[in-house]
Amino acid sequence: MLLTSPAVRGISDAVACAVGEAPAELPDTVLLGNTETLLKLRSQIDAIVGRNLAAIDSRQATVTEFGRATSSWLREEMMLDPAVASRKMRIARLVWQWPLTEAAWLAGDISEDHVAVILKALTTVPGSVMDIVEQALLEIAKDSPPCDVAAALDRILVACGVEDVEAAAARRYGTRGVTVATTFGGTGSLSGTLSAELADKLTRALEHAGQPAGADDERSRAQRFHDALETITEHYLDTADLPKSDLGERPARIVVTIPLETLEARLGSAWGLLPTGAQIAPETARRIACDAEVIPVVLNGRNIIDVGRRRRTFSPAVRRAAIVRDGDRCVYPSCRRPRYQPHHIKHWAHGGKSDVGNAAWLCKFHHWLVHDGGWSMRREADGGYTFRSPAGKIRSSSKTPQDPDPPWDG
Repeated sequence: MLLTSPAVRGISDAVACAVGEAPAELPDTVLLGNTETLLKLRSQIDAIVGRNLAAIDSRQATVTEFGRATSSWLREEMMLDPAVASRKMRIARLVWQWPLTEAAWLAGDISEDHVAVILKALTTVPGSVMDIVEQALLEIAKDSPPCDVAAALDRILVACGVEDVEAAAARRYGTRGVTVATTFGGTGSLSGTLSAELADKLTRALEHAGQPAGADDERSRAQRFHDALETITEHYLDTADLPKSDLGERPARIVVTIPLETLEARLGSAWGLLPTGAQIAPETARRIACDAEVIPVVLNGRNIIDVGRRRRTFSPAVRRAAIVRDGDRCVYPSCRRPRYQPHHIKHWAHGGKSDVGNAAWLCKFHHWLVHDGGWSMRREADGGYTFRSPAGKIRSSSKTPQDPDPPWDG
């Protein structure tokens, strides 16, 4: 049971009292005043959370208590969206370097969105003008939304005489980046910042490839652009000379796990699974199978793969079978990081086999945890996994974990 300080308990009690108020019963002036105050308090609470996260991260408290890095704890225990968790950690690790920005945030004068914009700017400007830029951006932030603060940076640097048009363009180009993430609904999310040139090229490509297919095409413009992006991506995967993946295969191959009866249209209600764990409809799986190399995966227990101790590394077939069994994520309980490396549950040097029964995919952090962090792991009878810290803390995905005393390996 985690504890809280008297100050935080006081905040919790005050919030519970505010929840009990009925907005419909409050005068307009009070309702507006309450909302304005609450928004400021939210910024202050975000600042306190950021300060706490910095302390938690420096002490590695989440590693000791939960066997997770701080950012993973935010995603997997606090259920924050990955992008939100990453931003909070980035701000927590940086904001202390600029005391004026941190103080304005703690006072509720600026929001977390403002802080993110200001820190992004301060990490890209010359050190000789950091103080001037910080003060100027803070003044603008107190009366302007974050987008206006970001737009003001170029004007400030030109006014300081430290940047010309070409330098400004180069700095803006340095902010480019694209992120593809998986949403909680299982779909994908695309976000980022494009250079002006790429934005123009991509717009023209999507406009051309995303034209309506005919009078009966009822897709929205956004849906047509989505399908056009898939067409462009498939063309690249079909024509590029791609390196092999960690399975020893070309990454253009798609493995779909689905009962044979469904694939043959004898069972229409079951869903297929992509390696990421995302569900696809039976018709989608049949379409993929129609156009691609089909890798049969037997799901009735007859696919036991055992290469014994003839080799120290896992074969592509063993790696693939472990993904089919456990999914495409790290097997540490509730970890949402992608797989990094298959791990011998019983170490090969200790007599462990390189077969599917002794294989478990781990992310980079949890692979480090069981090798260098002193944690141990095992697979339980129900297929779940149990991990134990050097201090004896247990984290398990098994519904019926065994007694903690039997032998462990890691």
